[in-house]
Amino acid sequence: MLSLRNRLGAPGVIAVVALVFAMLGGAYAASEEGGASTSAKKKSKKPARGKPGPRGATGPTGPTGPAGANGLNGAAGATGSQGSQGDTGPTGDTGPTGDTGPTGDAGAPGPAGDPWTAGGTLPPGATQTGSWSTKFSEAALETISFPIPLSEPLGASEVHFLGLGYEGEGELNAEQEECPGSAANPQAKEGFLCVYLAAGFNIGTVQIFDSAADEFPPAGQGTSAAGAVLYLEEELAEGIAFGFGTFAVGGF
Repeated sequence: MLSLRNRLGAPGVIAVVALVFAMLGGAYAASEEGGASTSAKKKSKKPARGKPGPRGATGPTGPTGPAGANGLNGAAGATGSQGSQGDTGPTGDTGPTGDTGPTGDAGAPGPAGDPWTAGGTLPPGATQTGSWSTKFSEAALETISFPIPLSEPLGASEVHFLGLGYEGEGELNAEQEECPGSAANPQAKEGFLCVYLAAGFNIGTVQIFDSAADEFPPAGQGTSAAGAVLYLEEELAEGIAFGFGTFAVGGF
C-alpha cells in the first residue's frame, strides 16, 4: 500500500479507491435487477464516503465576453420646483481695528490775509463801509459799528455828517474834503468817519459821539475804536422823523 501511494500519490490512490467503489456499486445494482440476490429484504449498504481531496489549482481566467448593447435612454424627468430660500446666516465678528497711521507733517503757514489780517485793526489805506437807518419822534439813537476796529478812537474834528436838510432844502453841513464820496458811493480819507444821509424827513440836529461814552449827552463828538452813535433830533415838531444812508471810515 505504501508502495502504491508513493507511485500514484495521494490523488491517485483516492481515484483508485473511488473506482473500486463504483464497480462494486454497479455489480450490486445488477444483482438486484436480475433477481440473483436471495436477501431482497436486506437493506442495501452505502459505501462509506471518503475524505474530500485537496482543492485543485485555480484554472486560468477565461476571456472577457463581448460588451452588451446600450440600453435605451430613459425620458427626462420633470423639473422640480424651486426650493425656499434658506435662512440668513449669522453676522460675522467685526474685524480688528487697524493701527492709526502716523501724524503728518505740519503744513506751511498760509499767506497773510488781504487786505488785513483777521483779528487785527483796520490798516492805513483800507476803508470799511456800512449802512444805517432810523425812524423816530422827537429824538433817536442809531448805532454805527465797525466790523474791524480802528487802531485808535476818532475825535470831534474827524467825524462828519453829510446830506440834505429838511425837505431837501440846503445841506446839513458843508461838503468836507475828508469825505469825497456820497451815499451811493461812501468814501473817507484815512482817520475819518463820514456818515452820508441818502434820504430823510424832519431831521434837525445830528451829533456823532463815542459809543463807549459813560454819560449822556456826551461831552463831545467822536468815536470809540469799535464804532459810534448817531443822535438825531426833529427839525420841527411834526411828531415823526426818519432818515437812512451809508457810512465810510478810513484806517490810519
